[in-house]
Amino acid sequence: MQVDLRAFNSCDAIDFLRFDLERGASNLLQLSFELSGSIQSRFATIAEPRDRTFGLWQEDCFELFLRPLDCRQYWELNFAPNGDWNCFLLSDYRQGLEASNDIKIKTLKSRHLTQRYQISATLELAGDAMQLNKTFWMGPAAILAAAGSRHYFALEHGNKPDFHCPDHQRRFIN
Repeated sequence: MQVDLRAFNSCDAIDFLRFDLERGASNLLQLSFELSGSIQSRFATIAEPRDRTFGLWQEDCFELFLRPLDCRQYWELNFAPNGDWNCFLLSDYRQGLEASNDIKIKTLKSRHLTQRYQISATLELAGDAMQLNKTFWMGPAAILAAAGSRHYFALEHGNKPDFHCPDHQRRFIN
């Protein structure tokens, strides 16, 4: 499933930001973020995941929120252009944040294409994350710095950026 992310505030340094999610084997998800614009040249090329790191959202960060149907708990995944990552489980909307090992990052890599940058990952679902069967809610997002400001990208926005809001997520059916 491929979707374009919308900027909360205009950003001339980014022409587009696209997200793609596909199911691999029954417990694997493959995702990618692809962006075009002058900002892409500052991101490094990575070949594997680096460190599990907290606070990635304070810098450039690609994010994915996953929530089983009819469930309040959800996972937040963070991917930095340098290869750092994290995975959290929340018990409800912005509540009970804790590090989670239910989703493992099997691969995390990036590459530069002609005028584009792509970061992709393979996720392995385990434990409670196996609830993410064929249909679930997803919310891809990104926080990117450009021209001295932070820019927020998501499927939808309310009156302020809020990636956790279930109203801004889309059903994934595979």
